[in-house]
Amino acid sequence: MKQLNTPYFYILFTYPNKESFTSLQQIFRQLQHTKSLTDKINFPEDDEDESKDREIIIPTVDWNNYLTPSAKQWFTNTFDFQSEEGKVYLRLWDLTSVAIRSYNTFFIPPGNWSLESVIESILACEYTLVALEQLETTKAMLYYDPWGAPFGGVESLWQLIWAFDCQIVYDFYLGGVPSAEESTWNYDLAKQLVEQNKGLSN
Repeated sequence: MKQLNTPYFYILFTYPNKESFTSLQQIFRQLQHTKSLTDKINFPEDDEDESKDREIIIPTVDWNNYLTPSAKQWFTNTFDFQSEEGKVYLRLWDLTSVAIRSYNTFFIPPGNWSLESVIESILACEYTLVALEQLETTKAMLYYDPWGAPFGGVESLWQLIWAFDCQIVYDFYLGGVPSAEESTWNYDLAKQLVEQNKGLSN
C-alpha cells in the first residue's frame, strides 16, 4: 500500500457497521482525554507553565460502558491468570529463563487481551492519540504521534480495533497488515514442568 502524506503514524481499518465505528470513536475520545491527563502526570513538562502547579484529577471511567455486545464478547475470551491454569502459567514463567520466556510463543497467553490490559497499555505508551476519522462509508483511520523510539508499540491499539469487529488494512509502523501471533501454550506440559520444578528449556 502507498503510504499517505501525513505527519502522523496511522492505522487504516474497515468497520462492519455504524454502531461499531461510533462506539469505537467514543471510547477513543475518552482514551484521548484520559491519556492527556495521565501523560501530564507521568511526563510533566519543565517549562514555567502555571498549570503545572494545579492538581490533576483523573476521573474514574467505566470502560465497559463503551463496548458493543460483540466487543464485550471479545474481552471475555481472555486468559484468566487467577485460575489454576493461570497460576501454573505464572509459576512456569518464574522457573523459565528470561531469554526463553521473552520470545517463546509458549508464553503468549491464549485468547485476546483483557480490556484492562488494553486500556493500561494505551495509557502507558509514549504517543499522543491524535484522531480517529471516517474516510469512506466503511473505512476509517486512527492517527497517533509517537514521542520518540521506543514508544511502547501498537499491539494494544490493534486489540482495541479488532474488539469492535474491525479489520486492519494497513499499519504504518508495521508496514503491513498485522496479525495476532498464535500461542503455543500447552497446559498439560506446563503442569508437568511445574511439578518437576523445571522451566521451559526451548
